[in-house]
Amino acid sequence: MARILIVEDEAVPRMILSKVLTRDGHEVKDTATGSEAMDLAKGFQPEVLIADWLLCDAYNGLAVAEQVRRINPKVHILFFTGLPTHNLEQEAEHLRPFRFLEKPCEFETLRAAIQDALAGNIEPAPNRFDG
Repeated sequence: MARILIVEDEAVPRMILSKVLTRDGHEVKDTATGSEAMDLAKGFQPEVLIADWLLCDAYNGLAVAEQVRRINPKVHILFFTGLPTHNLEQEAEHLRPFRFLEKPCEFETLRAAIQDALAGNIEPAPNRFDG
């Protein structure tokens, strides 16, 4: 199983994601802010980052992903967003994020994305959202 860092500013989705992924056997840390996520990543060294694109503090999901990638160049990045993704994909292209997942996201879609990333299936899925 994997070390997963979740950064999501909405408490209920963050709690649910954390519980589901912990029950799946992953080691999970979660936070509501980008600044705390960047601090956690230093010691935790996540293998997978699940980041909401829009966060309530000074950092957005892209800034968090950039910093976490500096800490762990092999981290797999999954972005959650409720926004149209075309422009976001262009903004994040330099990070080669594994997937963009549209909110709300089915747990099986998230689990499959994590499993694919960890299995080394590095090609992102087609721009298709199962929400």
